[in-house]
Amino acid sequence: MKEKTRKNVVLVVCDTLRPDVLSCYGGPVETPGFDKIAKNGTLFERAYAAGPGSSISHGALFTGQYPSESGIVGQTEVPHDVPLIAEHLQSRGYNTFGIPGPARIGSDWGYDRGFEQYLEKWHDIPSSPTLTDLRKAIEDPTLVKPMPRHFLRMAKQGDDKHTGYLFDVFMRKLQDDFDEPFFGFANFPFVHAPYDPPRPFKEEATPGLSRGSFGLTDFLPWMEETLDIEGVREDRVYEAQTGRGDPQFFANNDWLSEAELDILWSWYCASVKYLDTHIQRLWKWFEDTGHIEDTIFVVLADHGEYFGEHGLLKHMYFHFEEALHVPLLIAGPGVPKNERRSQFVSLVDIFDTICDAAGIAAPNETSGRSVFSDDQRTAVFAENGIRDVPDFYADHMSSSQIKNFERGRKSIRSENALLVLDSEGEVSLYDRPNEQKVTDMDDSRTSELYDRLISTLGDEFTTAEGYGDDLDESVMDNLRELGYME
Repeated sequence: MKEKTRKNVVLVVCDTLRPDVLSCYGGPVETPGFDKIAKNGTLFERAYAAGPGSSISHGALFTGQYPSESGIVGQTEVPHDVPLIAEHLQSRGYNTFGIPGPARIGSDWGYDRGFEQYLEKWHDIPSSPTLTDLRKAIEDPTLVKPMPRHFLRMAKQGDDKHTGYLFDVFMRKLQDDFDEPFFGFANFPFVHAPYDPPRPFKEEATPGLSRGSFGLTDFLPWMEETLDIEGVREDRVYEAQTGRGDPQFFANNDWLSEAELDILWSWYCASVKYLDTHIQRLWKWFEDTGHIEDTIFVVLADHGEYFGEHGLLKHMYFHFEEALHVPLLIAGPGVPKNERRSQFVSLVDIFDTICDAAGIAAPNETSGRSVFSDDQRTAVFAENGIRDVPDFYADHMSSSQIKNFERGRKSIRSENALLVLDSEGEVSLYDRPNEQKVTDMDDSRTSELYDRLISTLGDEFTTAEGYGDDLDESVMDNLRELGYME
């Protein structure tokens, strides 16, 4: 093995993961995998996404720019004149490999630029015994080697959205590139809705759950699981789980009871517990291969999730703490160990941080700063463009409610306040950390925050393009699976 001149970089995005679930953040779920990375590196207590959705957040991650700078304010094409982190590292001798989780950050919108291979589940993973899938397997044997373990895993515990399999593929792909420095990116959307952890985890979290005896029975339509819990309306829980119940809850928060919200939360927590088992595997695999000392690990989420807070479910809408506060763990050579930092961090800082840790100059176009620099933030910013909500929302929500959900928003979050400007010109102020709305706003306090917000993000709102009508059916299936389309 020839000596490397650069450090490897691994960027793992745990889609939709809230930090307040993890035990290393004081959360209720024991997560020894995340905890071990925190012990071997630095945990950032106040990291925030640059927007409440995957496309916006990954746009900020990949460009190091705020959404209004890059133009990625929603489901928008990645502009060709903005350097992306994979391109930047590739031009400096890195092998680049990526696994996007949801199709919203797929090649259809240009997020694959700079990756030598961008392995898209909906396009590239063999899913049926057809000649097309057989050809994929022959062309890339790395996809086939983990298959027996994947099938055994499904037989024992049921479907896991290919999570274990994708972790296996990710590690094998990086192993192939160990002779040179590599940049490996992966988004694992396992805790994203619909919340459906494998049977041992879901059964432990849900007394009263009834299902078949074996994992393979999960794939039989006549063996669907059922809930038998007093006071819980099974149909509403499953509608909310998939996202079909979101507009009914938005229109009337009484549509779900506290007990029903608790079930969704327990399934989410069980999903986090399962994801942690693979985070443990990933870290141990790097230890076992002897490359733990030359690899920079960056583990984070792209956004959080609502479970009834502020009368909301899922994410995508509004800029409250539950949607924008994310975990951030960084470990590797040169990174302080077993350290916690309380400084504000934006995900636009990750591009510069990776370059700093790898000993590479960041491009001039980024707006972030290394989280290990002396230049610390006193506030963080987020935004999203004007957008259309799914058509099925109109069946349950009033036109005024829909217009409120469709508004673009820009926000600044400081130590004691959250100020939000929307595309209708309305300014809202919230006290932090509880984020309760201030009804009697102080002009001096508001104007200072407003001026900082406008100087950073500007006052113009653009419209996100949406999904369009020319998407491949496999992409649309992935969007439907995640609850973004009917």
